[in-house]
Amino acid sequence: TLIDIMYQFFIVGEFCLVSGSMAMTRWSEPPNSGELVFLCTASAVTLVFMISRLKMARLEDWTLIDSDSSYIRKKYAQEWFAFDIVTGFPFDLLLLFGSVVAFRVIQILRLFKIFRSLSLFRSSNPLGDARRL
Repeated sequence: TLIDIMYQFFIVGEFCLVSGSMAMTRWSEPPNSGELVFLCTASAVTLVFMISRLKMARLEDWTLIDSDSSYIRKKYAQEWFAFDIVTGFPFDLLLLFGSVVAFRVIQILRLFKIFRSLSLFRSSNPLGDARRL
């Protein structure tokens, strides 16, 4: 879906932004305005992505499950909800008001979204045995 594509785009962007900041040892420099706008937009896209997962149909054992919304929400809560909260909530932006170094350290959480990205690539395989959220 379009939200999946946008989410993938922002995951790659966050990965490049955060890993680039670490590689250039910019630990004590505050982020510029462009970086802040990108991180805020990425957090908003993550929130929309999480909301869309609550209603996303699932394919399990070649059976499409799209009418049982309580089952879909339950499976999402069991599989990805906690991970999405930890990696998607803008903890780093909240810590920016306290310490720039803490901001940069907490940004490492954003790097873990790459695991979610790999899961989305695997789940989009139409020949796979089950679609995981």
